[in-house]
Amino acid sequence: SKPASKQKSFLQRVDQFLTKLQNPKEQRNGYLYLQGNYAPVSQEHTNVPVEVVSGKIPPGLDGIFIRNGPNPDVTLSNQKNYHWFDGAAMLHSLRLRNGQAFYTNQFVPSAR
Repeated sequence: SKPASKQKSFLQRVDQFLTKLQNPKEQRNGYLYLQGNYAPVSQEHTNVPVEVVSGKIPPGLDGIFIRNGPNPDVTLSNQKNYHWFDGAAMLHSLRLRNGQAFYTNQFVPSAR
C-alpha cells in the first residue's frame, strides 16, 4: 500500500481538478446565503443589548432562543464551491429577561 502522504497528494490533485471545473468564483458571486443576514460573521459578541423596534417585550417573558448555523470560512472565498460545511459553526442566542433582549454569538470549538 502507498504511504498516506501520497494518497493525500492524489486526493488534493482531484480536489483541485474538481474545483476548476466548478468555477467557484462565479458560483459564490451573488450567492444568497453569503450576504446580508446570512453573511459570514467574524466577531463574537456577548450580551449586546438589542433595540426593540416596535412595541415592547413583556416583562414576564424569560427565556433564550439559540440557533446553530453555518459560518463559511471567508478565507476560502473564490477558491472552492460554497458548502455549508466549510468553515466553523456558530451559535447565536437571543436572551429575553425583564422586558429586555440581549444577543450573544460564539464559534463552536473544533479541531479544524
